[in-house]
Amino acid sequence: MANPAQDFRFHPSHGAGIRLNVTRTTATRVSDEGSIVLSNAPIETGWIYE
Repeated sequence: MANPAQDFRFHPSHGAGIRLNVTRTTATRVSDEGSIVLSNAPIETGWIYE
């Protein structure tokens, strides 16, 4: 079984990098301005790049 706490790194369009730890049941989106939005949704990947 995968670790419920996965490491996510986000790279907004302006080049800043934000690294967070979120649970597998949390989907994270990065807006065009680099803001981070968390919502409860299933995910299947450990790394997301914007």
